[in-house]
Amino acid sequence: MSGPDVFLSYSSKDKELAEKFVEALEGRRIAVWMDSGQIVVGDSISEKIQEGLEATEFLVLLLTPNSIQSIWVQKEWQSKLVDEAESRSALILPVLGKDCEIPRLLRDKRYADIRSNFKEGVAEVAKAIERHRARRYDKGGGNGSFTDPFSRVVPAACTALTELGLATRTWRKDELGWLASSDYLPIGSPRNVVGLPTNLAYYVESNVERGVEQLKLVLNVNNTLTRDQGLIQMEEATRRLFQKLGYEVPLELFVSLREAKDVTIPTPFGTASVVLEPSRIETIKVILDAKPKSQEGI
Repeated sequence: MSGPDVFLSYSSKDKELAEKFVEALEGRRIAVWMDSGQIVVGDSISEKIQEGLEATEFLVLLLTPNSIQSIWVQKEWQSKLVDEAESRSALILPVLGKDCEIPRLLRDKRYADIRSNFKEGVAEVAKAIERHRARRYDKGGGNGSFTDPFSRVVPAACTALTELGLATRTWRKDELGWLASSDYLPIGSPRNVVGLPTNLAYYVESNVERGVEQLKLVLNVNNTLTRDQGLIQMEEATRRLFQKLGYEVPLELFVSLREAKDVTIPTPFGTASVVLEPSRIETIKVILDAKPKSQEGI
């Protein structure tokens, strides 16, 4: 699982409203950085807040009479305002929680309103995150077609398997490069599972911000009773990825997957591989790699 999507800037005097708002966002699969869940006794508050701001893509500012008077809150959103100016992207999302005067520097921004219709306001924030993210990572990407995912269509790659329950979280940079990953999708009925369930996850990876270099499905067979069911769902996810790419799945890839054999197959976009990692827990991977730049046109 990747890190949080948004940093919540709010006054501690509005903690009850803030927690209700966070619960609603997380119900929409938006991970929230909130100080009460991240800062413990002994931590440096300023350092932890800085870490939270750097780890998240967006700052959601909960506007209330208390928050606009809070020095901490002012420092938080003003810090993100600098990032917003440098990136020329919308990173601060104001949410009107209670009647108050909106700060001068934010008055030209459209805000979500959760005062009279809480559910509608939360939905508007969720939609804004999706749209701003797409604008940021798909600039110059034309109609956003997934025909060539190894170019500039990061949002299309990240949402390719949403219908199968494998929606990814924020496209972000870590020590290994750029990454977006889904939650683990459990396989099988909980009533038939003892211990951890077999699960499937989806990863989108790259060494550059505005391009996708690898798509990866990972099946962790924690329960051998649901291994076959997991393979069926992995095959369907693989088929869906190839459909989005505009190609048929190579027969050899499915044969290798069913027979549990490693294989790497050339494709129009690069290579497709089945990789097995036998250990205490059997792990099966399907990896789609982009063709190296040096080989383009070959």
